[in-house]
Amino acid sequence: MRALFVVNDPAELTGSQTTSMLARALVRRGHTVHFAGVANLALREDGHVMARGHALGPGLVEARSPLGAVMSPNPEAIDLSEIELVWIRTNPARGGRGWAHQTMLNLLRIARDGGTTVVNDPVGLARASSKLYLHRVPPAFRPRTLVSGDREEISAFIAGCSGGKAVLKPLTGTRGQDVYLIELATERNLNAIIDTLVRDGYAIVQEFVPEAMEGDTRLVLLFGALLEAEGVPLVVRRVPTGMDFRSNVHVGGRAVPTAVTASMRECASVLGPILMEDGLGLVGVDFIGGKVVELNVFSTGGFWEAEQFYEAPFIETCVAEVVAHVQRGARSKHGE
Repeated sequence: MRALFVVNDPAELTGSQTTSMLARALVRRGHTVHFAGVANLALREDGHVMARGHALGPGLVEARSPLGAVMSPNPEAIDLSEIELVWIRTNPARGGRGWAHQTMLNLLRIARDGGTTVVNDPVGLARASSKLYLHRVPPAFRPRTLVSGDREEISAFIAGCSGGKAVLKPLTGTRGQDVYLIELATERNLNAIIDTLVRDGYAIVQEFVPEAMEGDTRLVLLFGALLEAEGVPLVVRRVPTGMDFRSNVHVGGRAVPTAVTASMRECASVLGPILMEDGLGLVGVDFIGGKVVELNVFSTGGFWEAEQFYEAPFIETCVAEVVAHVQRGARSKHGE
């Protein structure tokens, strides 16, 4: 099988990133792997979607080493009609190439319609490109949430939250950037914070969940079910450090092992079929307490930490399931 990973920038990949781990697992299974940047796709006049990409060589890169060390130095033209699997592993909020993501999704929809399997589905990713997609989570499993660009509406919502406490963040964002914990009784810069967030778009406001001070928990769903390897679920807790309530690793949080609670399993059983309706086969679900606060649909991580904690082959299990998914699709297309 030939596979193409579409990423923000292939040169930025390190060996311990989930994307690199997935690619290495495919190579170990004898598959051919290519990488292309999000801005390196094109539509030919004959309707074929093309990519300018780099092949991953047979020498597997060591963990935590740059993946570029074993990529072909010169890009080659790749016809996606000859690719069995395109794996989208981009982050629209990073890399300064947000302008390219929507076009990339549209081009990969054309490739998908031509018979190439695309994970996750580009139409589903377009729908889930902002935190607005949280509305797909049933209300019982998410905090009270408002999406708005109106200062007065946001202020009134915060006033109605328990204890006047809420979390404000941009509708599109990543790595915990521009995330604010607001306590109405003591906050003197609320208007300035709101103005900053809505200057270029909408803000999302969530009622503060007290368990946030203890960190968040990410579990991963694969094709609508909790990803498990050898009976062990992929679940990682991220805890804040110092004075910062945010638990994102990029702002100082650290990952620790944890367990899946009964309420998380209940939510996963309800949410999984909803995600599959939108073609979102691999999704990271972030919980605070028993509430879903974020869905990671593009390039969910956590595999590296989980494999270190539990010594379970999560990457191999994930790749085996995705390859089987591609093969089922191929048999279906041929009427078998």
